[in-house]
Amino acid sequence: MVALLVFSFVLLVIAAAVGVPVLAWREGRVDDADAAVLGGVVLTLGLGGLNLAFVLGNVVFGDFGAKAVVLGLAPMAAGALGLWVVRRGKRDGRRTPTLVAAALLTVAGLPGYFALPVAVVTSVAAAGLYLAGLTSPRKLLARLDPRE
Repeated sequence: MVALLVFSFVLLVIAAAVGVPVLAWREGRVDDADAAVLGGVVLTLGLGGLNLAFVLGNVVFGDFGAKAVVLGLAPMAAGALGLWVVRRGKRDGRRTPTLVAAALLTVAGLPGYFALPVAVVTSVAAAGLYLAGLTSPRKLLARLDPRE
């Protein structure tokens, strides 16, 4: 029963990672690049929070050592960096290193996840979304379009 509840929460977070950026973009609150970053933020904070709760529970019961908390905090730090970039909304010299750091933190926290197959897919997707925020995804797709 617990596994079904956790899986339902994972699906809910994935749906929110698609829905929240689309709604924010449609309402004009974020541009194309920030919408991609916002998707990564929702993904890493949602699943990272679920994972951090799991890690902390296992540390309290003595199953994991304290070092596991650092791995559990990495996706949360990535989400915080991505949210900071979206909230700033500026295109300056700090955006690129911050988004690269968020992508690296997302991948660095991969060994700390409790469900490794889900973690691999979502971490790679979140890192890709952070890196897609370096430029407008529309411009990137236009450059890659073979018809032009």
